[in-house]
Amino acid sequence: ASGTNASVTGLSANTNYSFTVSAYDASDNESAQSAAINVMTTVGGTGDSEPPSVPTGLAASNVGETSVDLDWVASTDNVGVAGYYVYTDGANPFIASGTSASVTGLSSETNYSFTVSAYDASDNESAQSAAINVMTTVGG
Repeated sequence: ASGTNASVTGLSANTNYSFTVSAYDASDNESAQSAAINVMTTVGGTGDSEPPSVPTGLAASNVGETSVDLDWVASTDNVGVAGYYVYTDGANPFIASGTSASVTGLSSETNYSFTVSAYDASDNESAQSAAINVMTTVGG
């Protein structure tokens, strides 16, 4: 891409992809790659417009200095749940395929708020779950 955005085409439907970017200069010196984002493509033509139910029972375990494990109760959908978005402080969601996820890259001794939403193959997203607050442990 020559600018700061790109359209990626030729992807398969209902497939999870991971994307990163890097920059390069006129001498072909390339930067390190950005953090990856995961994107699930939709299934075209399903006509499904009903979002899954809101995930419930969000709980944290194995709270560490820079990570935490999350678990929740599965959502239901009229066609089927394709996956879950895990939000940290209401932003930057990442995809979880099941009803648990490990969140890494956190700062020690910091309070975080986590929520989860479900999505289906037509990319209908539920509302976010009730938030839980987690304080990471002290480093050292």
